[in-house]
Amino acid sequence: MTEHIKECKKLNIRVNDILEKWRIDVFIRNLKDNIQCEVHLWEPDSLEKAFRLERKIERKNYVEACTSKMRHMANHKFLPC
Repeated sequence: MTEHIKECKKLNIRVNDILEKWRIDVFIRNLKDNIQCEVHLWEPDSLEKAFRLERKIERKNYVEACTSKMRHMANHKFLPC
């Protein structure tokens, strides 16, 4: 679980009078820009769905970054010493 989700869950326990859609909006607005855009596109209708989307997108971005790095390394030919 990301640190952002943990913090959001802690705050939600203490605040009961805020509408769910506002909680979702606050959560999404505090994400990293690239993740924020993707989560927003899916229009989650609950905070738990927004949490799940954030985790999935974070994992997807990590895999894409690793794959890109591996491709970059594979494209460079190393000369023997």
